[in-house]
Amino acid sequence: MIGVGEFDREFAAEVLAKCTAHVSDVGFVFGKELNISTGPDLAVNAVVMWDGKAFDLLEQHERSSDLPSTVSVLAGHPRAAALQRALRMRGYETQETVMRKCPV
Repeated sequence: MIGVGEFDREFAAEVLAKCTAHVSDVGFVFGKELNISTGPDLAVNAVVMWDGKAFDLLEQHERSSDLPSTVSVLAGHPRAAALQRALRMRGYETQETVMRKCPV
């Protein structure tokens, strides 16, 4: 099972109040329906944060809304390639590139 890091239950609880949450003993997925300004869809069921062994929870997130689901994988993540492959196997496809500005 692919994971994205260590699970911090206290941090998960802080975000829980503001999002739809799917939590287990080994991971979490927090999602929110968001309006977007790009792409063919006007709104998405976005994963705003995920951690741990979360693919079963990702399926719960997908079922929580009729909107298309989105999830981000940072290019610099040490397991980015493996995570992207696993997501593609679950029907996800690359839609856009997120740009990040680093402090100088």
